[in-house]
Amino acid sequence: PRGQLVATQAARLERDSEELAAVEAELLAHREALLGPHLELDPAPQIEWYLGFWRSLGIGQFGWSPHPAVLAHVAALLACDSARFLRELSVWGGVTLDVIPLVARTAPTLRSLELSLGPNVFDDASLHGLRGCTELRKLHLFSCDRVTAAGLAVGALGGLAALASLHLGHCAITDVGCAALGGLTALRFLDLSSTNVTGAGLRELARLPQLTTLDLSFLELDDDDVQALLALPNLTALGLAYSRRLTDRAIDLVCQLPALTTLDLGGASITPAGIDRLAQLPELRELGLTSCSDEVRAHAESFPHWYVDHRDCLEFDDEVY
Repeated sequence: PRGQLVATQAARLERDSEELAAVEAELLAHREALLGPHLELDPAPQIEWYLGFWRSLGIGQFGWSPHPAVLAHVAALLACDSARFLRELSVWGGVTLDVIPLVARTAPTLRSLELSLGPNVFDDASLHGLRGCTELRKLHLFSCDRVTAAGLAVGALGGLAALASLHLGHCAITDVGCAALGGLTALRFLDLSSTNVTGAGLRELARLPQLTTLDLSFLELDDDDVQALLALPNLTALGLAYSRRLTDRAIDLVCQLPALTTLDLGGASITPAGIDRLAQLPELRELGLTSCSDEVRAHAESFPHWYVDHRDCLEFDDEVY
């Protein structure tokens, strides 16, 4: 009974460590009763519960797996009564393109969709199936390398008026694709890392002044290209990692984005003098400088109000839905 399940989930938050084991056992019994044979899937589905129903569902395993998700797994889990109010769905593995119309048809409450279907699976034609997911706030297409600018240009995402977060990293997107994103007026987070976008594409993003986070890591950008970003005054997080042609002149331009709190310049050809100029950014708190010189990183660490991150690329928060 779902009422009992909700009460048990609430009890889990209130019990001390001695009683927690009994509560966990009761929750497992509910899980077994509601999932039945689906618990035998390998790997087991990753489920987050909320008020007796599933809030989040992960199927398959990120990266290569000897047991990838298949369409039958996805269909069976989405048909469960517990998935009635599903908000987040991640599918990793070798499912076919039929997963898109299936999701659009059976998960009308979905807010977040993450797809990593492997190379040569998700293509431009697949985007049309997403038109039925009208409540989506977040769409993550990981390494969908057959999605191109042409697919975006035909307006396949046009029906996603509420979309606030879009990940297109490692897709075959060019400047034409950037032009096609202009109608997504709710967009706040955009990941274009490792795509084929150039400075011309960045100028197209001027139609998205509401953007707060933009990841342009691993693009072939130069200082002149950064000029286009001044049309995005609300940016709080900007990824420019491994654009190795960027110099201190790019920093002079970035300093005209006063709302920035997070900036990744890993791999850029900057100097300690450029780091000094970043002090003009009143809100800057996190700075990525991986693969910059030891001198540059040491100088940045002398600023007490900055956290200098040494990861390859910074991770940006996109919990906007």
